[in-house]
Amino acid sequence: MAENFEGSVMVELNTISSAERVADELVKYRIPVEFLSTHVTPHDRKLRIDRMKERLRRGDTFVLVTTQVVEAGVDLDFPMVYRDLGPLDSIIQAAGRCNRNFNLEMGEVRVKRVKRESDRTDFSLVYGKFTEDVTLRVIREKFEEKDFRGMLDQYYGELERTRDLVHQSEDVKEIVKMLDYDKMSFSLIEEEPKYSVLILENEEAERNLEELRRAMNVKGYERRALIKKWRAKVEEYTVKVWEEPKDLEYDDRLNLYISPKEKYHRIKGFVMGEDQESLLW
Repeated sequence: MAENFEGSVMVELNTISSAERVADELVKYRIPVEFLSTHVTPHDRKLRIDRMKERLRRGDTFVLVTTQVVEAGVDLDFPMVYRDLGPLDSIIQAAGRCNRNFNLEMGEVRVKRVKRESDRTDFSLVYGKFTEDVTLRVIREKFEEKDFRGMLDQYYGELERTRDLVHQSEDVKEIVKMLDYDKMSFSLIEEEPKYSVLILENEEAERNLEELRRAMNVKGYERRALIKKWRAKVEEYTVKVWEEPKDLEYDDRLNLYISPKEKYHRIKGFVMGEDQESLLW
């Protein structure tokens, strides 16, 4: 596998756990891997994105394994993109990371469908079976950028007919008319509580925590500004998780779980226990 590998590729998965498994497999074959998910701190995500831009500029060969976090305004440009089947708008956003700067006559996006041992797909686990069925009805075996608008019209039309999405449809139509897909934000996932975990990955993260705790004890008019300042710095080293990390120290004043750097993987970031599924990005 390693000998046949050529060129830089982006692989986008629907779940963190699948992304981690793919990254592990690539590392096993000694393929250079970059990794992005919300389990990587914002501080490190920025460093990794800057590093990848430079690597792409130099023509380095590597694989970016990522979740949907890459869709949120990340300016990277790959000649080849693999995307786990997801909602049509997400697939089109993934396509926006392929041949973004028109360095090739045409980039290529290949859509695969990731299934688990239980035969359930990652798509249905995250977005639900209904949205998966609609996407499968609308998506074509082969399509180009010129087909996006017609496919999206059909996709949102089917969703609107069967769900109460009227309040979102006008904004969607305007974005489709302008072909401004990077601005599109559309979610069918019901929000659930998330837990915040501060990663003490370096001395700066430790100092930020100390300063925030100190600010919490300040009296007078300065208190609010200090808390806001140091909370923002702490957020740069904070990740959000869906499962409660009960094995970590918890600071109830800050509503933060505190993780030592030993639990922060050099590639995958904060890794939950092996028996826990990280379903969302």
